[in-house]
Amino acid sequence: MEDKKFDFSFRYVTSLSYEMGSRFAEVSEIILITAASFLVPFLIGHPQLIVGIAVNVLLIESALHIKDYKLAAPIILPSIGALSRAALFGGLTKYLVFMLPFIWVGNSILVFAVKALNLFMKKNFLLSGFSGVILKSGFLFASAYLLFRFGLVPKLFLSAFGFSQVITGAAAVLIVYPAFLLKRKLNGKEKKIKRK
Repeated sequence: MEDKKFDFSFRYVTSLSYEMGSRFAEVSEIILITAASFLVPFLIGHPQLIVGIAVNVLLIESALHIKDYKLAAPIILPSIGALSRAALFGGLTKYLVFMLPFIWVGNSILVFAVKALNLFMKKNFLLSGFSGVILKSGFLFASAYLLFRFGLVPKLFLSAFGFSQVITGAAAVLIVYPAFLLKRKLNGKEKKIKRK
């Protein structure tokens, strides 16, 4: 019989989440994160730094508490919200279309890294979060650089999808961390990790 302790498949890792305590709390958080994922970039729009931090907070919270296919909403909706508002990059928004698939993969990298390192491998939250941020930022910068070299996006995208991603991601990890510790304290020393 296969030991789940060693099952590091994408499907298994994405099915992990911390228990919320009740089904109502779990459903409420899914609805809140899904709505906020679209509305934050759509309603706030600027400054990009604030929007980026808020979106990364939602992604990290999603990694901790949302499972399986429900993760698609917080991964995809922020960029759709930004594109719909057509304000995050002003006149450069049309170039954002080229970045959409890369943004979705980058968001997935952050979510999967937090799930894999914190929930599956039981690594420290800060290590898990910062590792996910570095991986996401590196991927997005490499993608923007490649698209820039092909003349599909302007040079501005190199900074927008480079170091600013590290800053917004790191800030999000530091914002989520106290809430993570508080939830852990309220739920006892060891939080239960559940799989559907």
